Amino acid sequence: MFAPDAILRTWRRFDAFPMETLTKAWFYHQAGDQKQRNVSMMKEHHLEYGIAGNCFDLSIWLLDEFTKDGVDAFPIGRSFKTERAHAAVIALDERGRRFLCDLGDQWLQPILIDCECEDYTSEKLDGFFPAAQIQVKPTTGGVKVLYHRPNGKVSTQVYFTDPVDMSVFWEAAEYSQAALKPEPLLECRIPF
Repeated sequence: MFAPDAILRTWRRFDAFPMETLTKAWFYHQAGDQKQRNVSMMKEHHLEYGIAGNCFDLSIWLLDEFTKDGVDAFPIGRSFKTERAHAAVIALDERGRRFLCDLGDQWLQPILIDCECEDYTSEKLDGFFPAAQIQVKPTTGGVKVLYHRPNGKVSTQVYFTDPVDMSVFWEAAEYSQAALKPEPLLECRIPF
């Protein structure tokens, strides 16, 4: 279920990156008509202020890094142009196996999602998501992830795993950046 080194090398560059919506509120009035930042601007802001962005920012940046590193990857998402929109990335290893890469939800590492692979299991697993065991199960059009919390609570999330065209993805990202909520969000992983 673990990603190979070629994918992990790129992924690990983002280990200390938070997922936050504070940046889009800060950048909103400076941006003009285009709210979605390009990768070079995200890098400048991260270097200067330590900020990263929301799930769209992180996915766009991760895709750019995968491309530079020669890893095939594509964006995925759901509920575009709504408040419930979410974006992530699927990276492929040299054998064509697909790995879910979700920096926006602060996953600890990518996970294999191809249920027909011999390395796949639907058992509960540790080490992929903070403070939860996860299970990956196939569903129509994608996978369903079950998050088993220590208190017994189980939550789920469905990922549609078909590639999203980059023009559609950028349009959804732009919509997301222009949609400000009154309550900002900040999620980060702190090394223990």
